[in-house]
Amino acid sequence: MRLMVNHGVCLLKTGKLVEARALFLGARAMASERSDPVYVAAICNNLGHVYRIEGNYSVAAEFHEQALGLAESGGSDRQICLALEFLGETCAEEGRSSQALVLLNKAHDSARRISKHGDVMMEILRRRGEVHAMRNDMGAAVLDLQRAIELCGSRGEKREAVLARRAYWLVASLDVEGLATRMREILRDLDQLADRFEYARTVYLILKDARLDAEKLPWLVDAVVAATHYFTVLGSKVWKVRLQDVSGHQRRINRIRAEQDPVQGYYVASRSPAFGATLEAVRVAARSRFPALIVGETGAGKEIVAQLLHQTSERAGFPLIAINCGALPEALVESELFGYVAGAFTGATREKPGLFEAAHKGTVLLDEIGDLPLMAQVKVLRFLDTGEVRRVGEVRSRRCDVRVVASTNRSLDTLVQEGRFRSDLLFRLQAFRIQMPSLRERPEDVLDLARVFLREAAQGGDVPSLSPDLEGWMLGYAWPGNVRELRNLCGYMHAQAWGRAEILVTDLPPEYRSRSSGSPVSPFERDLVEFERTRIAKALKESRGSISGAARLLGMSRNTVSQRMRKFGLAKDTFEI
Repeated sequence: MRLMVNHGVCLLKTGKLVEARALFLGARAMASERSDPVYVAAICNNLGHVYRIEGNYSVAAEFHEQALGLAESGGSDRQICLALEFLGETCAEEGRSSQALVLLNKAHDSARRISKHGDVMMEILRRRGEVHAMRNDMGAAVLDLQRAIELCGSRGEKREAVLARRAYWLVASLDVEGLATRMREILRDLDQLADRFEYARTVYLILKDARLDAEKLPWLVDAVVAATHYFTVLGSKVWKVRLQDVSGHQRRINRIRAEQDPVQGYYVASRSPAFGATLEAVRVAARSRFPALIVGETGAGKEIVAQLLHQTSERAGFPLIAINCGALPEALVESELFGYVAGAFTGATREKPGLFEAAHKGTVLLDEIGDLPLMAQVKVLRFLDTGEVRRVGEVRSRRCDVRVVASTNRSLDTLVQEGRFRSDLLFRLQAFRIQMPSLRERPEDVLDLARVFLREAAQGGDVPSLSPDLEGWMLGYAWPGNVRELRNLCGYMHAQAWGRAEILVTDLPPEYRSRSSGSPVSPFERDLVEFERTRIAKALKESRGSISGAARLLGMSRNTVSQRMRKFGLAKDTFEI
């Protein structure tokens, strides 16, 4: 039972709310059967944290109130104090500062009876200081926060110290440059602590202070993107809306982000919500040194996303080296990746460094990682664990600073079940899992991409336009080969239409024109498709992302709405509030 709770706390701190909640609920049932009210109170407080992070304050308050009643019946002063503290925090996040202050004052009095210098007092002082700041009582806020920082220092509480410093610097009289410097340090520290919720909440608090302008601070633009992603992953809809409100609007942030991108090209400029989520995930992963796994169909553009990840990271000035794991003979994989010394095997007349050494301080892309032989998987896992490589035929190891990015078009989970891929390697690789949508999942980008590829094929010359019938064909085609297929097709059509101002359906290869799935679509039919897409998007907006609600408004079944959302590339999260 206690192991379940401890595991749940770890999951909670790393943002895995669903898994944490399941463990807490299971432990709560076990503790109730054993008639242990004090321990049930502690579990209820943890459940309250889960719902508070999600923004479900009424349920969070219910669990904290239940914890308070259980703690009082069990005679636990510490749990009584904690329940009062967490109830106060919940009220503060709801904006009920007066009630929050009453509860935190009670918690403070209880904490003084337990220990004036304990961990509970440290947390209460920080939370009460934040509430004083909400009420514009800056003198009381500074006093509480200074005491909290002193207690954190004496107790060596790093996370709580970061949060106390955050609150203090937000109320201190700093100039804009000084505040920006301090807040950037806080974000860095929270990133190192892997506290996603507090990182994202810090970004919200920074933007709420009107003295900092995201448009003038590139690091803050990236932080807003990361915070939005974190709130989305955590399911914190309330906080996500708050963040978008203070940031102006997500589209404004996307515009700023695109202007600052060192990677120019068709993959960065996208109108697709599905691909927008991918770019957001890339931005978050680029801020870390941990491995990343890019998953998507063949031809969808996984390697381009890997390049974007590399070029927006701190390793951008160093090499990005890619290798297709499926294209190497099994006997050569180890020597290619890790290198070899002279005489290691027949034909090894001189020593040769491997790809990991060649990419020192940069990034290695292991393309189609699912095809990597099991023996090589063991070596890659060892490198991820130790950061060391050992050339074939050599005894000593060499340190190598490389970030590993892997990509695959196969289900690695299935390969693990079949015994063809190591589960521990999969666990290490997917510290960041980036889903690359297929082209049919981002129909908004098909015509824009086609025009870019036609400009590319024109090589500076005149770029022909697409006829309305051809545009309709392209919007109706399934694109099994994804972006790679579209690019190749545009090159073919450009050559066929040489000297003309417009490309026609007749310029398609014969095998494309004969496919029923690619029959031309009339302008009227194309307008009808766009009307239907707009209608469904409007219903989703009115229902705040509820598919069932949208189905009722449209007079359709829920399955029909889901199918058409997939068809039109409409993501539920885009409309949620």
